[in-house]
Amino acid sequence: MSDSTGVVKTAELLVEGLAGGAYSVRYGAIQNRVLIADSMTLSIPMAEAKLIRVERV
Repeated sequence: MSDSTGVVKTAELLVEGLAGGAYSVRYGAIQNRVLIADSMTLSIPMAEAKLIRVERV
């Protein structure tokens, strides 16, 4: 994700259709493990949103 204007402070991302279970979510220097039923909403500082990785664990 990118913002060429520099105005956006936070990116919101809705991911739907995930199989239920545990997922690892990584962006910037942050890594979280979350339990998902069907969808997930991420709210990420734009400076950290260049690469977002979601992997089932």
